[in-house]
Amino acid sequence: MDYQYELDARGLKAPIPVLRLKRAMAQMKPGEVLCLIVDDAHCRPDVQAFAHHARQKLVAQDINAGESRYYLEKS
Repeated sequence: MDYQYELDARGLKAPIPVLRLKRAMAQMKPGEVLCLIVDDAHCRPDVQAFAHHARQKLVAQDINAGESRYYLEKS
């Protein structure tokens, strides 16, 4: 998956990764994609809820036991 920005939130616990995601996406242009990397499994519902409520497109997810990547496109 191609992306323009990467936000490495490994080591951070929910809700901090989503708060940083919100701040980062506010600086992006429509159509740009950000890859969020987390290792806290509790972030998954928060990322999905953020995408829905902020009307951003969650274009892909790569969820593994130790690390997950979420690709969000700025609307």
